[in-house]
Amino acid sequence: MTSTSQERIPKRLIGAIVAVGSLAFIGILTETVMTVLFPELMTEFGVNTATVQWITTVYLLVVAATMPLSSFLNRRFRLKSLFIAAVVLALTGSAIMIVGHTFPVILLARVIQGIGSGVATPLMMNIILEQSPRSKVGRLMGVGSLVITVAPAIGPTVGGAVSSVLPWRAIFVIAIPIVLLVSLPLGLHCIEQKRPTEDARLNPVQFVAIVLALSGMILALNQMGVAVSAAVNGSSATRPVIITVVSLVVGVGSLVFFGWSSSRSFSPLIRLGWLRDRVVQLHLLAYLIL
Repeated sequence: MTSTSQERIPKRLIGAIVAVGSLAFIGILTETVMTVLFPELMTEFGVNTATVQWITTVYLLVVAATMPLSSFLNRRFRLKSLFIAAVVLALTGSAIMIVGHTFPVILLARVIQGIGSGVATPLMMNIILEQSPRSKVGRLMGVGSLVITVAPAIGPTVGGAVSSVLPWRAIFVIAIPIVLLVSLPLGLHCIEQKRPTEDARLNPVQFVAIVLALSGMILALNQMGVAVSAAVNGSSATRPVIITVVSLVVGVGSLVFFGWSSSRSFSPLIRLGWLRDRVVQLHLLAYLIL
């Protein structure tokens, strides 16, 4: 019998992680890249600071709304189907970013990209957890976590470097061939279905609750920044303060309701019992600090 220390990581699993990981990396990278481009975007589209921030805010809201569906999607659909959907969304969003010449169209592109990232990022973690040899799960989860943490760290630097010599749309022009030539071929060849799909049912009440919770808290943080910026500039901060308070109340209230509903559900959207695990708590603390 092969000992756990001698367990090998299948080459196809490595390829699948690279395929989905590169897709998730590009999605997270472009999110932080966009923050560096705010001045250029404000000039091109004739919008103010509060408006241009919606390019990142709407993306985060959509990601927050999509990620809670990962467990349902993973049980209901084949992994390769989810991967192809994420690729199509990423390519479509990038193409619209390249050709879009009005601010609403750019926001639409960010919504599409947000859905793609919301599918790709948890898909990578699901593949690692489901298909890795038990002795290698920790190492591969570390690799997956590295993708999630490195991308936002280098995003501003990449954005500044690219925008200093090329138009801002070039970032998405570069992303498309990476997805087509690296992510897509690897994913189609390497992603395997290790367990059968099932006729999973989505709990709409819990889904709405977690979406309101995450969206409310993200919007509250965004509007808090707008309020601080307005106060520093001597402008009226009444509107963003009101939005902050309302969003926070809705977000926290929805989160409490979601926790209550999940604890009484036979098949909750997200199982919260794992939060009692000390290792999980330490990982969450590390992410919060980051």
